[in-house]
Amino acid sequence: MIEAVIFDYARTLVNIDAKPPQLYPGVEDMLKTLRARGLKMAFVSRGKDAEIRRKEFIQLGLEPYFDYFETVGPDGTKDFRPLLEKLEVRGSSCVVFGDRVRSEIEQGNKIGATTIWLQEKGGKFANELHETDDQKPDYTIHSRNQFIQVLDSINAV
Repeated sequence: MIEAVIFDYARTLVNIDAKPPQLYPGVEDMLKTLRARGLKMAFVSRGKDAEIRRKEFIQLGLEPYFDYFETVGPDGTKDFRPLLEKLEVRGSSCVVFGDRVRSEIEQGNKIGATTIWLQEKGGKFANELHETDDQKPDYTIHSRNQFIQVLDSINAV
């Protein structure tokens, strides 16, 4: 049974290319659904300035949905182990959702999480195919709207 979800922030939940950055359509409803189900949630973001990212997070109204968030420097690795400890879950009861196989998916697989890759048409990393088994997602979706359906299928197993 899935107890927690770790999200990538930029280009998975938030269109950071928009000025100002904004949630993608349907993201807030998805987060409400997950919170109503009692899932723990965290996100990881790569950014130059953690304080700017935190202000953005607050302005977008994301605080009620997330238990933790982590910002790593531009060259940093998204290490999910500390988030598992904070969320008090095992990797096997966690889903990692992101748009990069060479980042979020790879790190999610390393902690034993179920990984879901958002391979969105026209997405910046849609053509970033896996080069190693660690980078191979468990599920590939082409729209954020498919996330809940895939999560439900994982829980049904």
